[in-house]
Amino acid sequence: MGKKDFWRKELSRKLTLMFIPHHSFKSVKVHLSLSSLFIFFLIWFGLTTWAVCLAIRHIDYWGVKLNSLVMKAKTVYFAQELKKSQEKLDEVKEIDEQLRSLLQMKSRKSIIEVEEGTGGPSEYDQENLQKLLEGKLQEINHEDIQHNILTLNEMIEERIKSYREVMDFINLQRGIYRATPNIWPVEGRITSFYGSRKHPWSEGEDFHPGVDLAAEKGTPVRVTASGIVRLAQWQGGYGKLVVVDHGYGFVTLYAHNSQIAVKQEDKVRRGQVIAYVGSSGAATGPHLHYEVRVNGKPLNPLRYVKK
Repeated sequence: MGKKDFWRKELSRKLTLMFIPHHSFKSVKVHLSLSSLFIFFLIWFGLTTWAVCLAIRHIDYWGVKLNSLVMKAKTVYFAQELKKSQEKLDEVKEIDEQLRSLLQMKSRKSIIEVEEGTGGPSEYDQENLQKLLEGKLQEINHEDIQHNILTLNEMIEERIKSYREVMDFINLQRGIYRATPNIWPVEGRITSFYGSRKHPWSEGEDFHPGVDLAAEKGTPVRVTASGIVRLAQWQGGYGKLVVVDHGYGFVTLYAHNSQIAVKQEDKVRRGQVIAYVGSSGAATGPHLHYEVRVNGKPLNPLRYVKK
């Protein structure tokens, strides 16, 4: 018997399936050939495989859709957070402008902007505004988010630069204030003002580059601003002289002292005692000759003294 006949014989065999219910119904017998059962199995297997594939496709579809919804939700969240950050930066910008106004400070850029009055939203800003007005914030794509992030970073860098510029300006003003000689060096009476005056020993006039403050011998002489002692020695008609460099072009001179309390290159602070009133050098009596020089030019010390 060949293989073909063998399989034909085997597949033609009858199988009996009996269904026996638990109740009073009669049992049911079903007679099937092995070939019919095999065909039924193939059909069942095909249908099952098709159903599984269809289910997997649906799972993939809903998975992709869920991921899409999550991404849209994240996009909306980031767009809203970026909007809040931009609003905060606008508040910082407004505070920066108020601070500059308070300090009477303007950068070259702000001056140009005020004069020209230019500016306006970009295409991205216009498109995003339209989506916002139409309630389509979820349609903002990743490119828009990336663009907004770059814009936000630029705004942050601009605020940081502005902050540093303001701090540099404040530090400059603080340095100028510290260098400005704005207190009285001694407690005394002005006996000779700045400017033209009658010469103390001759009948002519001369130019007095400072003020003379009469005080008792030994009265403490205080430096009128912080700085560095550049000279502390006898100097001709000035007598015992102290010269202090305050920076920013300010230099002060204290002459005719009886005693010097500092030495060259000492750092001194405003109000510190640097000498004592005397009448050394070309002086008719105990007093302090006090000068203020700015960039080498003597100016009236009274213009800097606090009223």
